Parts: sequence; structure tokens; C-alpha cells
Amino acid sequence: MSDCDYQADDWSCKKGQLLPAFEIQNFIASPCPACNTREFLLLAYRRSKKIEDSSACPFCFSSNSLHSIGWKIAIDTATHINPTLTELILNEMNLDVFNNSKKSCKFI
Repeated sequence: MSDCDYQADDWSCKKGQLLPAFEIQNFIASPCPACNTREFLLLAYRRSKKIEDSSACPFCFSSNSLHSIGWKIAIDTATHINPTLTELILNEMNLDVFNNSKKSCKFI
């Protein structure tokens, strides 16, 4: 996977991963929401449901209000960048985001 031109503040895409411009010790990269949208949304979903183990997910959302906010931000980010693909991915995940209903995710 090559770099895309997605940037957010000081972050940019490097081989499908969103990385900061400066080195951060023990940093765990996140998938790029532009060129790696499916993995970006799946990881956000898993983090919001606390599915990841602590070593793979040091930033898992710890309270009920934060998990829904983080998931909403991920959906909004992906929708802004690529609305059609985001809708397809959410449908594949079997999630009805617009009605806020929770179905089980097929990918988990």
C-alpha cells in the first residue's frame, strides 16, 4: 500500500497508516481513514467495544460516554472523507448507525 495524500493537523498517511510528523515513543499506528477506511472503522469499533487487549489497544475508551463519542468521531471522519465507502463498510459490519441501533458486527 502506498502513501495517500490524507493529512490531519501534523498527521499524515504512510503506507496506509496515520502517523505523526514527529517520533513518539511506543506509538501504535492507526489505519488511515482515507485509504484504509475499512480497517480504520473496524479498529474504532473494536476499541469502542473494548474488544482489543491492552497491549494492542492502549487507548481503548474507558467509559460508556467516551466509547460512543470515539465511535461517532470515527464514523464522521470516514464519512467526510469517503461517504459511499463508509456506508458500504457499515452495512457490511451490520451496523445501522443512523438509527443508532446496535446489531452484532459480522467482522468480530
